[in-house]
Amino acid sequence: DSVEKADYFDKILEEEMHRQHDGRKKHQNPGGLQNKSSQSTSHPKQKLPSCLQARNDTIAKSSYRKLPTPYINLGFPKMGTSTLHSFFECGGYKSTHFRCSMSMSCAKCTSQSVLHGFPPLKECIDERPSDVFAQLDNGTYFPQLELLDEFVEGYPEATFFLTFRDMEKWYHSISHWPPRKKGPH
Repeated sequence: DSVEKADYFDKILEEEMHRQHDGRKKHQNPGGLQNKSSQSTSHPKQKLPSCLQARNDTIAKSSYRKLPTPYINLGFPKMGTSTLHSFFECGGYKSTHFRCSMSMSCAKCTSQSVLHGFPPLKECIDERPSDVFAQLDNGTYFPQLELLDEFVEGYPEATFFLTFRDMEKWYHSISHWPPRKKGPH
């Protein structure tokens, strides 16, 4: 059931956001024993794709809530944008990565939206409704940075991500990534 899958995905996403936001440290007790409250006990009965499998439950069920859409990645290209896109698609969300429609990049439709006096994603969503915008830039224009105020003003309830990667690995990846004739975009 896609609703159950999306709810479980939201739980995992919330767990990861809490983990990153709080900077939680893994607590180990002497002898490596886990108490029952930290053990994973609540997984759906059906088998979910591995991208949605929680390692363990670390957040009380009473804390679960759905993070508001749209989900907007503010990170640079080659900082996990494809992985973020695949993760959300696996969770049953409509996700875009670089192209917001067959004929238009997300960079172009965001700039056109603002030019026409709309919030940045207006013309993108009109072309192709999406919950997730994993990569908005085109490699030369970065609307997630240049239009940041417009994104915050236009989507005050949105969930914003800032993906990050080890700088040496990122530099290696970006320097070996010229746009190719047949893809990836």
